[in-house]
Amino acid sequence: MKPSVKYSIYLIVAVSFFIVIVPGHADTKDNRWVYISQDKDDASTSYYYDSETITPHSYNQVGVWLKAATSTDETLYNLEISCVSGMFHIIEGSFDIWGRRSKTSYIAGRWIITPPNSEVYLLSKMICKDIRPRK
Repeated sequence: MKPSVKYSIYLIVAVSFFIVIVPGHADTKDNRWVYISQDKDDASTSYYYDSETITPHSYNQVGVWLKAATSTDETLYNLEISCVSGMFHIIEGSFDIWGRRSKTSYIAGRWIITPPNSEVYLLSKMICKDIRPRK
């Protein structure tokens, strides 16, 4: 297996683990959060995107906040998605640790291949339909 593919798989597993294990507080009643899907492995977790944060970037990329929420917790991720290549990367995350909001910034380096039928894949299909490729 190529090192870049192996790294992508490890990173996807780590992000998935992070979403499930390190949640914050949920408030999905705000109309700006649009439902994406329910977690396939944990029916108590649902995914949403913030419709007010969709920001077109250069090179057919779009920025958006993703929320993984349960009835009591949430974890937020600021993502950048490539509408052309089907890849994404995490810019920053926000979650609660012992009742305190924590913000973690990531170095936006490596792009991750979006797994088919994942929450990020579904999100990209929802928000990229209005992004026109630049020539």
